Amino acid sequence: MGHKRSTSAGNEKPLPAGRGPGRPPGGGDSRQAILDAAAKVFLCDGLSASTRDIATEAGVTQAAIYHYFPGKKDLIREAAVGASRLFEPIGAQAAAADGEPEEVLRKLAERYLATFARPHVARFMATMLSAGMKMPGFLPMMAGRLQRGVVGPTIEYLERLKKEGRIGPEVDPPMMGQMLFGTCFSYMMARYVLKAPWVEDIEPDALARQIARVLVHGMAGPARSMNAEVDVAGQEGGTR
Repeated sequence: MGHKRSTSAGNEKPLPAGRGPGRPPGGGDSRQAILDAAAKVFLCDGLSASTRDIATEAGVTQAAIYHYFPGKKDLIREAAVGASRLFEPIGAQAAAADGEPEEVLRKLAERYLATFARPHVARFMATMLSAGMKMPGFLPMMAGRLQRGVVGPTIEYLERLKKEGRIGPEVDPPMMGQMLFGTCFSYMMARYVLKAPWVEDIEPDALARQIARVLVHGMAGPARSMNAEVDVAGQEGGTR
């Protein structure tokens, strides 16, 4: 059962001046405890959950919440920023990537999918994105964090491969980055949020392998691509 919203906490504005900011009990960990509690309560009850429920979950007073966050929207924003940090290790992996492109892309896809292989994390991200549509500047902020944290480093890795001649000159790194992470994101939403039947039997690791193979070799696969090149060369030789 979710937390019941208290009618007395319906006004989420900063506390009146007479009450003053809350003193955070328990030392400097209170801010993180509030953010963790907010993520949990928002997941259970949606973004209409009250700060009183969040304070109860965190073991602090409502005044302590306003000590750190001027209003509820600020708390939502910070909770979403914390969730976006889950992507940062993926970007670091891309920046330091070495090895065969198919293997590198497979590992990046696996890492991305594993980050959200828990239904509550995927649903929380969906809730945050929905909330962001009502908060000016929120979605661009999230896009910027994802760009810096994971998509940007991946694109830079692909551009490096292109300069080294390890992928074809016709490959567009930003498009390939979108194909990689766009596919992973849509799978995450389909499986853990929509519970779509078409992904029921698709396991994350198998999807990561398929994405990497198709991105590197195309739908024909390496064997057929090689045979096609031989056929074209033979035809060209026959016409001379």
